[in-house]
Amino acid sequence: MYIEWTPNKVASLSFIQKTSKLPFEVGLVLGLYNNGYTVLDCKFDTIYSTNISLSCLLRQICRKDIKIAIVHNHPSIPFENNSFPSTSDNRSTFVVKKLCELLRITFFDSIIVSRNNEYFSYRENNALL
Repeated sequence: MYIEWTPNKVASLSFIQKTSKLPFEVGLVLGLYNNGYTVLDCKFDTIYSTNISLSCLLRQICRKDIKIAIVHNHPSIPFENNSFPSTSDNRSTFVVKKLCELLRITFFDSIIVSRNNEYFSYRENNALL
């Protein structure tokens, strides 16, 4: 089964939707493959920024079919769309994207989900500079 990954498919994964409802921030690094995905790293209740594990990415160098997506939630009051990226989000996305480029790993997207099932995709908003 081949999966054509889109930001919407990533944001719609059931565990991502559940993560968006948590009252604390959770940051995830996903490995997207042609036939599925895996959670490569997870951080709880922290500013995820550059806390991404370098060893997490280094272990993926030999995987030619992997794409890296980082996803985190913005906890906020219910019904408030708080998926717009912060300065810290922009900085961490840039750092992880550059790190992936150096390691020759495909960086797919950075996605922020909010409690009301809204999401912000750097890819869809042409913000992956």
